Amino acid sequence: MEMIKFGSYERLGHLSEQDTFFGPAGLADLITTCFGGRNRMFGEALGRMWISDPDKARAVDLAALEARLLGGQKVQGAHTAQEVFAVLQDYDLVNEFPVFKSVYQVCFEKKDPREVYRRFREGTHAVLDLAAFMAGEIAPYAQELSKKYEIPFNMVLSTDREALVTFDPFLLKSVLTRMLGKAFRHTRKGGEVAASVQEYEEHILVNVRNQGKGIPRNELDDAYLKMKKTADIVKRFRGEFFIKSGDGGVVDMGLRLPRA
Repeated sequence: MEMIKFGSYERLGHLSEQDTFFGPAGLADLITTCFGGRNRMFGEALGRMWISDPDKARAVDLAALEARLLGGQKVQGAHTAQEVFAVLQDYDLVNEFPVFKSVYQVCFEKKDPREVYRRFREGTHAVLDLAAFMAGEIAPYAQELSKKYEIPFNMVLSTDREALVTFDPFLLKSVLTRMLGKAFRHTRKGGEVAASVQEYEEHILVNVRNQGKGIPRNELDDAYLKMKKTADIVKRFRGEFFIKSGDGGVVDMGLRLPRA
């Protein structure tokens, strides 16, 4: 998800152009080399070792572990994590990419990977004004997607008072940017993407609507399964994620979050 997001920021200039990002040896190739495949296998084994025996993990012969696990192949791309982090620093985007940031910290700042894992597993609970969060943190990203896809974006914040919810700000941003990214990718030319925040007595509703092909009723369950990781994050904070499809190709993705 962060790789897709990295390629969506217009202010990254040529780095987010399709040829630069998806071409041979482009950024997508570099990032997947760094964060996927053999690196994932190696990282999972090392992570299990940290959980079961931290002293052994600190002393492990990484070259021997690499040879045993990968059959002659090599772990690759730690330098890519460093390069990506340097780009994010240059463009003041480090906090927009918590996964890339954490990988860099584990590789180059010797941060305990168990702490990183707990951070993403448990999250940080903070009381957020959802309307202010949408306006300040989400709208700029949506505007960049609007320019990229040449699709209008509209945001309506229907709140008479502070729309306070309890959520991890990094995870909430991750959830909402994923919803927006999917909405823009599936909006037809001439359609628009709209986001809204509405208050109810017991909860706050955040809705992202797009106009595309719609989702047939018998495919809604499959569409929800594709967003299950997002739904699980929302559920962790006592909220609900939903997808609805209406007339004219309208699709609504939304969050119901209890008031703080």
